Amino acid sequence: MDNDPIGTAGREMKRRQRLGTDMYVCLFCGYIDPVALIRVTEEWLRQQGVPSSLFEDHHAVGEKHDPHTTILLCRNCHANATEGLLRAGVSMRPEPDPVDRVAMMLDGWAVFHEDEATAERRMAELLRSRSRENRYE
Repeated sequence: MDNDPIGTAGREMKRRQRLGTDMYVCLFCGYIDPVALIRVTEEWLRQQGVPSSLFEDHHAVGEKHDPHTTILLCRNCHANATEGLLRAGVSMRPEPDPVDRVAMMLDGWAVFHEDEATAERRMAELLRSRSRENRYE
């Protein structure tokens, strides 16, 4: 167990630097702990000796369709979002036909926006419930 507050603060600072922004929060669940939100590059993982089978980065419409569009999600929401893409039939394999690839990307965006809408409704209800609690205190 690490009881070194300086070491803890140093690790926390490094995690925040890796995220590359002052604003870091899982878009779907609101989780803010940098431990689960660390944005790690493939190169960094290789340098650490992590096998490529463990690389993880959420690509909202599928990496093979658009490798540049990524969304910051916690690890749990990332797993759920990827499973949602697969359940919706969004293939993770490269699609050589440009029309079919764009159609696949649009399907991926639809799944993402449905997940996002669900998360926003959940957050709105949380705000409403807290507002009601404050009114009756």
